[in-house]
Amino acid sequence: MSAVKRFADLASTKMTLGFIGLGQMGYPMAKNLRTKMPRSDNLIIFDINEDVMSRFVKESKEPHRSDVQANTRYVEIASSVRDLAEKSNIIITCLPTVKIVQDTYAAITTKGTLSPLQQERERLFIDCSTIDPPSSRQIARSIQDALASHYVDAPISGGAVGAQAGTLSFMYGIPVQSPEFINRVESVLQLMGTKVWHMGGQGCGVSAKLANNYILAINNIATSEALNMGREWGLDLRKLTELINSSTGHCWPMEVNNPVPGVVKNAPASNGYEPGCPVSMINKDLGLAIAGATDSNIPLLLANTAREAYDAVDKDHRGRDFSIVYQWLQNKVRDRPV
Repeated sequence: MSAVKRFADLASTKMTLGFIGLGQMGYPMAKNLRTKMPRSDNLIIFDINEDVMSRFVKESKEPHRSDVQANTRYVEIASSVRDLAEKSNIIITCLPTVKIVQDTYAAITTKGTLSPLQQERERLFIDCSTIDPPSSRQIARSIQDALASHYVDAPISGGAVGAQAGTLSFMYGIPVQSPEFINRVESVLQLMGTKVWHMGGQGCGVSAKLANNYILAINNIATSEALNMGREWGLDLRKLTELINSSTGHCWPMEVNNPVPGVVKNAPASNGYEPGCPVSMINKDLGLAIAGATDSNIPLLLANTAREAYDAVDKDHRGRDFSIVYQWLQNKVRDRPV
């Protein structure tokens, strides 16, 4: 069953979806949402950048296919996040930092109960931001206590390219385990992506995302170190990469995001380290993983060393892809005493 039909079947009456955060990821996600949602439904948007909201509305009025119908999906600009929540059945947020997520939900909840919906179903909040598990649980409690609504943590994987193509993967945690509620959540997420992973109860989505990105952060450094060893030992780095990709050292930073310029054609390293994932982003996720592990008394043997390395790399190469760790290590080799 297609995502569009699945969503339409679950929504027997007209629905209004709200989307907060039209950044690098949120803008194309909201565009895919608008394109795939039923024509009878409305979309309300909010971002602190008014120019971005105006551009979104303008682009939404442009036909996206030749047979576009007259009843094109309606897009409204909300005056505030609270205004958006008042008018929406389903509210999706995609925001860059923990504090912005916290402030956004505080602005929604501090004035108390929202106006009742015409439909019988309660409001559903879906946060696609990457935040730490303790913060996610706190927001979920505030939504439940102040609004008697459900909050789903559903961080994303796939980057800006996946957001634009509508091929994102979502890993989510939900407070209610009924098949009906799971279907409701997945029907929304599948309008913006292709894979959804139900990881368990509330907080399990962000926990799974941070566990994955912890491995990614460590593997990226290990890959860069190994290739620098190979370079210093006079190995052909293309051949070394091929060997490792066929051996037990195989990993995504080696095969797809290889840090050596020219080894993998479409990798950021082969394009001036233009970021797919900036150093600051992987460093942020590493910090969130450390915070979550600390809260749960989980030892992380390599975390602090990796964090110190990414802090230094971000200072020297701000805005570059995180695979530039390889270049940073090369510079340290050049600067060592002879």
